[in-house]
Amino acid sequence: SVMWFAGAAAEEVVTDPPGRVGRLSHTEGEVTLAPAGTEEWAEAILNRPLTSGDRLWTESGARAELQIASAAVYLNERTSFGFVELDDDVMQMSLTGGAATIRVRRLSENESIQVDTPNVAISLREPGEYHIEVDAQADRTIVKTRHGEAEVFANEQTHLVRADEQGVFSGLQQLTAQIEPLGAAVH
Repeated sequence: SVMWFAGAAAEEVVTDPPGRVGRLSHTEGEVTLAPAGTEEWAEAILNRPLTSGDRLWTESGARAELQIASAAVYLNERTSFGFVELDDDVMQMSLTGGAATIRVRRLSENESIQVDTPNVAISLREPGEYHIEVDAQADRTIVKTRHGEAEVFANEQTHLVRADEQGVFSGLQQLTAQIEPLGAAVH
């Protein structure tokens, strides 16, 4: 019990959380969480506040939904997701594998929403709905903008993926970008 008290006391020293946190609002199947600064993966608990450094993984057949003030993030199965930085003005996420749909309801003037993948950085410039797929083995990121406008940065180049377009970004140093109307692609 002494260990337990030490742990409880240590946890109370945590600094005030930032104004904005994420919340795990829905899960199905096996969803695990590694809190900031740890490699300890454990079952993700519904409604737990999520903040900078927290990472989530969805197993095969699993899904997760996160609410962050004016945005929602839906994670598909076998998806590796994290908050790099989450505060009142910045929502920087990382998606290193799998797929996520991000719905941005409002975007204040000084607010930035960004998704980092292994080969590009994606800035969500307008309210809308964005679907991002990452195939880490193939060094490929697919950005589908259903509504809104995404700006994709890679190798000092910027590409816009506008409403009803999808961009396929392949490679690391030798990045190729292909942007086409949504629905035109054959997979």
